[in-house]
Amino acid sequence: KKKFEKKYYSRYALHHWPKIVGENTAKNARAVTIENGILQLYVPDATWRNELKMFQADIIQKVNNFTGERLVKKILFVNRPTKIFFIGKKTVALLDRSEEHTSELQSLA
Repeated sequence: KKKFEKKYYSRYALHHWPKIVGENTAKNARAVTIENGILQLYVPDATWRNELKMFQADIIQKVNNFTGERLVKKILFVNRPTKIFFIGKKTVALLDRSEEHTSELQSLA
């Protein structure tokens, strides 16, 4: 697929996040970006992060089914919105340097 098509479907999914996961989940977990197969979810606390980690396969499937594309392969949970970018196959993050977040990023690389 062309790059702009992927961006379109990513923005489409982010815009329709409440329809995809439901209003209650959308109020407590904000979809920030979808880039290179990684959905970045901002969650306010560990309770919500742990809850959503149990359902991450379902969330991935819901996003992909909603868009009709295989956009999301992994979910990155962050405790504040963080810009992620890619250098080759390495994932690099700006802003958040917590140990938990860093270990999640390293597991994505």
